[in-house]
Amino acid sequence: MDKEKLHQMNADVIIGKRGLEESVVNEVKRRLKKKKYVKVKMLRSTLVAEDSDRKTLARKLADLVDAELIGVKGRTVVLKRKAKLNKL
Repeated sequence: MDKEKLHQMNADVIIGKRGLEESVVNEVKRRLKKKKYVKVKMLRSTLVAEDSDRKTLARKLADLVDAELIGVKGRTVVLKRKAKLNKL
């Protein structure tokens, strides 16, 4: 799927003023199990609550959910589920 189509889809998860709390991280993980791509929207209050910029917060979220960061456009983040390695 190309980046433009990914940014046109609706946000799956919205992060609010509580920031990256455990329930949000768990919800993103759950959605990544079902879908290959997850779109996350961060409200302005998220950046204030986390005292961070949007790109740093996007990388932190990707690390927490063990996903690949596809892109950040404004306060919207697109994550991709990492491919599982086949064991021989």
